[in-house]
Amino acid sequence: ETWDELFNVNVRAMFYLTHLIVPKMIAAKRGDIVNIGSTAGLRGFAGGTAYSASKFAVHGFTEALQKDLRRYGIRVTGIIPANVDNDLMGENPPPDTYLTPGDIGSAVVYAVTLPPHASVHHMLMVGMAEDW
Repeated sequence: ETWDELFNVNVRAMFYLTHLIVPKMIAAKRGDIVNIGSTAGLRGFAGGTAYSASKFAVHGFTEALQKDLRRYGIRVTGIIPANVDNDLMGENPPPDTYLTPGDIGSAVVYAVTLPPHASVHHMLMVGMAEDW
């Protein structure tokens, strides 16, 4: 059940939304797609098999999409955060050790406001106290 839920949210939703919007971007010869991954998609962690597998899928999908769409002027960015303070974390961690949703939003804004000739393929984000 957890496996299906994680893949529905993290992978299938991303795939279907991309499938819907890409034809319009190709016609316009421009656009930005930003996929939010996780460091769990670069290296697994104990107890996180399903989550890590879904985020590895996000990472692989994003990499392939970058190669497929760049010829149409479409930028595809993968934001790869570690330890984001959110509702899934339970009790609030110290603010200086975890990223915030606002930090992720700032990364997205940065990626999509670059000049059209520049692209951020992957942005690995960690809190300053982390030794990633």
